Amino acid sequence: MCQAVRTRRRTANAETRKFARATIELAQVVKHSGTPTRTEAGILADAVVLLANMLRRLDEERSVGI
Repeated sequence: MCQAVRTRRRTANAETRKFARATIELAQVVKHSGTPTRTEAGILADAVVLLANMLRRLDEERSVGI
């Protein structure tokens, strides 16, 4: 694998980790806010579903060895 591809993958991995951390932090804020609005809960649910799908794809990629 060439250096440019490794650099892009590291950058993409860093951005994925950043998204995961932000999703978890948002979940904590909404969870502890007392009474989250329907909009807040919906946005959080969408983010969690997206994160779950991202992690599933990464796991599939790792299993196949891409």
